[in-house]
Amino acid sequence: MYQLSPHIHEKVRKSVLITGSARGGTSIFGKLLASLETVEYFFEPPTINSLFTVIDEMPDELARFLFDTYVFEDLLVGALSGRAINLRAQDDSSVRHTKTSKEIALRMEGAARKRELDTSAAKIVIKMPSFVHRLPEIYEILQINQLIVLIREPESAINSLLRRGWFSNALLQAGDIIWPNRYDGALPAPHWVPRTMLEEWENMSEPDRAALYYITQTNLSESVNATVFDYEQIIARPRALLAVVADQMGLEFGPCSKTLLNEVTVQKTTSKFDLGLLRDEFRSLVIETYERTRERRVRV
Repeated sequence: MYQLSPHIHEKVRKSVLITGSARGGTSIFGKLLASLETVEYFFEPPTINSLFTVIDEMPDELARFLFDTYVFEDLLVGALSGRAINLRAQDDSSVRHTKTSKEIALRMEGAARKRELDTSAAKIVIKMPSFVHRLPEIYEILQINQLIVLIREPESAINSLLRRGWFSNALLQAGDIIWPNRYDGALPAPHWVPRTMLEEWENMSEPDRAALYYITQTNLSESVNATVFDYEQIIARPRALLAVVADQMGLEFGPCSKTLLNEVTVQKTTSKFDLGLLRDEFRSLVIETYERTRERRVRV
């Protein structure tokens, strides 16, 4: 079996993966982590989206080989060399949010050959929501060093999801917001829909689809060793939370950390979805999975 150099293999194993439900705080939290010294942050890389979906459909060594190649050669080397960084300030994934103009200029103007880049100090952080349901496989096969799961109380999370309209027939048919999908039925079924629910999926109401998504992305397996934070913690005590994670990772606040922390504000009004509108089975599971996973959150 082909493999990359041992130091690359070990480097990728020490990556941090942030996941959880969309609209659950992963973007806010990802930016905060990205502001720490020496962190190289990667926002929802599309190839990883597909790789995570089929991770158990290939030999473990092959999955690790492809993951290591993409994360190290494409993402990390691309970021440090300046060849693969997003400079569009209006995007959540823009490096301008988390690195200073001086740091960006050094990458754009400095040495770009791989052997001249210092990859040893970099801490790889990947933000990829919607994969809580696959964490047992990701944890076992890819052996990522640190997993962080973000949760949010269901009334606010489901309300936010429904406002986006992601679970309407029209947006599901488009297949460009939620993907990859199965195309076995009349309506595409996202990768996180359990096989036992495939026949029901196209006839579900939008709220029930959102609830099913929420359940799959909040139901954290007991077998997975993950650090859990909730959205309310991020909003209420961002500095304390970031300090906890920085200490765990052995990193310091960076020059952009203070600015980003000051941008985290408590929303004055947040509409909440009435869970009574869900089918009984989903309503119970939504509440149970949230309460059970919330018990595992880190207290700050």
